Amino acid sequence: MLETLTKNLPESLVRVLTTPMDPDDYLELVNPLWSRHEIRARVADVVRETDEAVTLRLEPNRNWPGHRAGQHVQIGIEIDGVRQQRTFTVSAAPHEPLTLTIKRNGPGGVSDHVVRRLEPGTLVWLSEPAGEFHMPASVPDKLLMIAGGSGITPIRSMLTDLYRQGWQGDARLLYCNQNADATIFRRELEQLAADWPALKLDQLHADAGELLTPERLAQTVPDFAQRSAYLCGPGGLMQVVEDFYAQQGLEDRLHLERFQAPERGAPGEGGRVRFAASGGEAVGSGAESVLELAESRGLQPKHGCRMGICHTCTCRLESGRLRNLHNGEVFEAQGQPVRICVHAPEGEVELEL
Repeated sequence: MLETLTKNLPESLVRVLTTPMDPDDYLELVNPLWSRHEIRARVADVVRETDEAVTLRLEPNRNWPGHRAGQHVQIGIEIDGVRQQRTFTVSAAPHEPLTLTIKRNGPGGVSDHVVRRLEPGTLVWLSEPAGEFHMPASVPDKLLMIAGGSGITPIRSMLTDLYRQGWQGDARLLYCNQNADATIFRRELEQLAADWPALKLDQLHADAGELLTPERLAQTVPDFAQRSAYLCGPGGLMQVVEDFYAQQGLEDRLHLERFQAPERGAPGEGGRVRFAASGGEAVGSGAESVLELAESRGLQPKHGCRMGICHTCTCRLESGRLRNLHNGEVFEAQGQPVRICVHAPEGEVELEL
């Protein structure tokens, strides 16, 4: 009731009544999930999918707006007293309880903490869902889904949603993993394919020599050119498929979601970046992003994915030129927002940081 009351009162009145504290400070005293504006969630359960991956079942507060199948969110987790943010795809379909399925990406970092240490009852913060990796309003009659490793998460969400809707088209799923034990949702996907005539599942295991090559793709799905394709997985797998579709002139039929940034291109000339708000500066060789340069000077800009997808790190370019580390494009629109995780300074640069 208190949460509802504060949401219905004018913002100015709430702040007068709660000064000098923030309104959310009072709500947290009653229930840590309550907030006027933030999306918060409690980890209700941690389900182990494989040795390296877990699914978090989340209970969000009333600020959660819902998502479209295939979209991603940023999750904020407090680790050793510092809130860390990373971007992960929602693995649940819209009608299901909210879940994120996270695979460990080496020692340290957010994914390692989640897989190794996160416990039920933990409070986390969420962004609004975002991303364009989802089905169009009019679903194509023929689909090809290609996934590797944790790249199955948005595709699992989309397929489950289509199944729930009673879609009766023709979907092929090629799912690549190191071996059967590393396959996230393996039994669930096998059961879905058994129950749903619209879906045919092909699993490829690297330890058995079953690598996805252009030849194998064309042999396994001979009518691939007539299907709308959705691709998500490790960088190497994605590059193979992207190159193949480009060679076939089918780029417009391929939709993709990256979990890893593309490899950086050749560095530019580099330069000096000045941080207007903090008064600091750093010199880069052209190979380091503005985010990395800021962190090297002890600054802690907000960031999430570190590969240009989530836009959390966006700040205003005051003056100068920046170079995109992935495609080499130069950005020099003074006064406009720029993603500092994928841009490096070119000459003298000033940002609002």
